[in-house]
Amino acid sequence: RMTIHGPDADITPNRALLIAMVLHEMGTNAVKYGALSNDTGTVVVVWDVAAGDEGRRLKLVWTEEGGPPVAPPDRKGFGSRMIEHAIRGEQGVSEFDFDPKGLVCRIEMPV
Repeated sequence: RMTIHGPDADITPNRALLIAMVLHEMGTNAVKYGALSNDTGTVVVVWDVAAGDEGRRLKLVWTEEGGPPVAPPDRKGFGSRMIEHAIRGEQGVSEFDFDPKGLVCRIEMPV
């Protein structure tokens, strides 16, 4: 029900911990409310490391499909605020797309 793939990436221990916290939060929410809350939903996590003008950057995408219909929340919860604040603190950006077919979260940060 989960597909996870991407290249090896050298990242600092602090950023590894941050990514682990983000994936834990995303997984918890998928089990409670999202694609993993039923018997048919799936989660795909893919990442890449690309060199650009700002140096090497990790680009990670979490995509849910087959779960209950998704709608933007009325308010930001602890998890989304934590993710946005923590990623921004590492000079990164995060974006949530509340597509009715499934949540998509995009994260980009330096490595």
